[in-house]
Formats: sequence, structure tokens, C-alpha cells
Amino acid sequence: MTLRESAAVISPVGFAESTRVSPEGAVVGPLPHVKATTPVASALAKHAGQPAPPDRNYQVEVEEGLLACVSCGAWFPIIASIPEILPDHLRDWEKEGAWLAERRPQLPADVADALARFRPANASDAGAHHKLAEISLPSKITDPAFFGPGYVSPFNLWTPEHTWHLIRNFAVAEPLLEVPRGGVVLDAGSGYSWTTEWMLRSGYEPIGMDICRTYLEIAVARIGVNRPHLVVGETEHLPMRATSVDAVIAFEAFHHIPDRKRAMVEFNRVLKARCPVVLVEPGGAHEHAAVSVEVMDKYGTLEKGMELEDVMAYAEGTGLGECRQQEIQRREIRMNGDRRQPLDQMVPVVANNIYTLRKN
Repeated sequence: MTLRESAAVISPVGFAESTRVSPEGAVVGPLPHVKATTPVASALAKHAGQPAPPDRNYQVEVEEGLLACVSCGAWFPIIASIPEILPDHLRDWEKEGAWLAERRPQLPADVADALARFRPANASDAGAHHKLAEISLPSKITDPAFFGPGYVSPFNLWTPEHTWHLIRNFAVAEPLLEVPRGGVVLDAGSGYSWTTEWMLRSGYEPIGMDICRTYLEIAVARIGVNRPHLVVGETEHLPMRATSVDAVIAFEAFHHIPDRKRAMVEFNRVLKARCPVVLVEPGGAHEHAAVSVEVMDKYGTLEKGMELEDVMAYAEGTGLGECRQQEIQRREIRMNGDRRQPLDQMVPVVANNIYTLRKN
């Protein structure tokens, strides 16, 4: 459902076709073929616009709108170009209800009535307090420079060594994704989404997803209109169809997830057959580091590192297998007069652990 739109400049060449957004002025977008007979489905079908011509594919940015499920009646807002598709128990229903009520006059009456009938599921999970802490993180930040690096990410003018740590890790991880030209990559926990941005500019079709909206807003400000898909979502309840993704990457993000087996089940669900998951994560000692303990105490987020045996345990019984830790090493060189002499020992190139799994 498009309420406002502005021209974008992402080229459609090489990407898969999708249902194109209706021409400007249409209130309800084109409706995919569905068999549902719910009130939401009937109301949307009545007002649905026709698909736009091919030249609008990837050329329109929805600034504000709604996504609705014709089967269950659930609806999700698109605010400032970012869809928010969180599970019911992590949504701020008072805030979102007020948002919908404010836009009701712009909707056909039967559509608005059908959406208003939706009632959230009465559910929760054991790690919800960590997730809510991530969502509300901006309200706890007092340092005005806290989010500053995001506007130039991955570059950090104050810690160049961390900048190159990130770039080295990503350069090693990217080939492990095995993504074809135009392939869909889920960047789970994308944060400032520089990894998502680089994958788009490399010819992939990535989806950057994070539970904290502020990170994605900074990504929008940094990248501009020629940017990848960005969505507020949660890894244990991925907002995407089964078998729709060519690869999943979690870049310094999986160690924040409370229920990692549930996340692995979701990775397996959305991946196509034989496609990989790549985790770039700190080791098991991470949670005991002073800075990690301080962050957990101060913000309530989770900082739990992992080793290979942990990843194997998370994946067991989920449909993901072939779990491996990638050994990325190089031989250091030192100068001995005019001769370059290799050291006897091997030293790691990257500080993080890199794990790969594959859908069976």
C-alpha cells in the first residue's frame, strides 16, 4: 500500500522482477494472487491497483505505507522508507495504533475497518528482555557521539585499526557466501548496514535487517536513495518467505541473539537448498571482556561469544549442517638485512571466528 513515494535510482538490470508498485496516486498496490477470503483480502482486492510498467521496477521508493497479510490480517507500518516487521510481542502497539489511526482518513473505509480488526498474538519469549533492550537502546545513550561512526561506517576516524579489522573480516567472509549475480542475501543484524551496502554495489540483492530502527535510519542517511532493502525485523522470527534467500550472513551480530537454535531454524527455513550461512563472530571469551560486561550491565543487551562446538550445538536438528570454522591464516614476513625471512609461526589475519553452515 503506497501512501507517498519518491523516485529512486536503483537499476533493475540483473535483478529478479518483482510485483511493481502501482503508479503514483494509487492507494492500494497490486495484490499478488492469493486464495484467502478474509476481510483484509477482500477489501484489498477491491481497491488494488494494476501492476506498473517494467520501467518502474526498482525505481520507486515507498516513503510511507502499510504492509498487510491477507491471511491473518496482520499489518506493519512503513515509516520513512523503512518497513517495521517485528513479531507482535516486540511491537509498541500504543504507538503503532496511534500511527494507523492518524492515517485512517487516507485509506478506503473497508480496508481501514478490516485492518482495525487485527489483534496481536499473546506471545513472548525468554530472550525478549534482551531484544527490547536492543530496540530501546537509543533512549539510553547519553554520549552525543555514540552513533557518529555509523554515518561513515565502516570507517571510524578515531580507531583506524578497527576500521581495517572490519574490512579484513568482510573481505574474507564474502567469498564464503557463494552468491550469484543478483542473488538475494539476508544480512541479519546489519546495524549501520555498510555490509549490506557493499553487497548491493557488488551486484547482489541484499536485505539488511536489524531490530533497532536507529541503526537503519543512519544507514538511510549515509547511503541515500541508491540503497539496499532495509527492514526492522528480528532473527528468531524472520519476516520473509521460505526458500527465498541465496545466502545468510551475520556479521558481528549473531552473538547478540538469545535463542540461537530458533535463529538457525529460521535461517534454514528461508534459505534455498544447499545455500550457506556465514557467521563472523567473536570467540567464547568475548562475554567476559570488561567492555562486554559493561555494555550488558549498562544497556541490557546480550554479548555472548561462541566457539565451533557451540555453533554445532545451535545447528543440531535445525536442517543446517556441514558446520565448519574457517582457518584464515597468513605467514608473517620480517626483514633480515636485505633478505625477507618468514617467521616460523603462523598468525591469524582476522580476530573474529568465521563459521560456515549449509542447508541440507
